[in-house]
Amino acid sequence: TWAAMRWLAHAHHYYTRNATLAEAWYRRCADYDPDRVDCRAFLGALYRGLGRPNEAWRALLPALAAAPFRHGARAFAHNFYVHDCSLPLEASLALLALVAEPSVPRDDGWLVMLCFGHELAAKARAACTDPTRGFISASPAEVRAAAAAYAALPVPSCVSLAAAQQAATHDAALLRMMLDWGLRTCAAA
Repeated sequence: TWAAMRWLAHAHHYYTRNATLAEAWYRRCADYDPDRVDCRAFLGALYRGLGRPNEAWRALLPALAAAPFRHGARAFAHNFYVHDCSLPLEASLALLALVAEPSVPRDDGWLVMLCFGHELAAKARAACTDPTRGFISASPAEVRAAAAAYAALPVPSCVSLAAAQQAATHDAALLRMMLDWGLRTCAAA
């Protein structure tokens, strides 16, 4: 089942430190149950830890886009902590690595990625530091580091809807996902 695959992946990721086996098991878990967010969130964490932010972002996108329980329904398959804390934290850290890439042009798309990552980091900070939940997979240091890294960048309070549409390559589903997660748009200047 998915649980065995996830825990095998987790064991190889964090205990044996075998990235090849961890990746294989996380992928199997994600393929077995594509609606689960935890398999993809931890696969993104693995890729990010390996210095592969593009792959991390691509692994996280389906989980960010799926999130069917965000609109009220919760299920065991959608652990609140992974969805509310780990997923936005990993996505914000992957985006942080992407916006830091010197090869990425500093254009409207970069600005949208920066703003979206900032919003995800804020959501993670609120969820990950809830004293009633404690820390399960995200450490307080990771959450503080993400918040500090975004605070050090020139993040505007909002981006134009046109820039967001362009960054989403005019993909309505991708744009909707970014807006659902809190990307703030404002009137064009």
